[in-house]
Amino acid sequence: MDNDNELRSLGYKYLGWANGWEENPEEIKKCKSLGHKTTHHSYSDRGLHNTVVCDICKYYYNYDSSG
Repeated sequence: MDNDNELRSLGYKYLGWANGWEENPEEIKKCKSLGHKTTHHSYSDRGLHNTVVCDICKYYYNYDSSG
């Protein structure tokens, strides 16, 4: 499940691009404290576009690890 429109239609909250965050949003802090497993999807061999999804908390966000 990695399609933005599909995730939104299923009620997932989009948290934006992690590369611009000064700190993790509260949704992610809570999720990590509860020990939820997230799935990671990569759309490029170079790490240009990645998505992280938590199916329990129903959020997702993108990050760029091309650095």
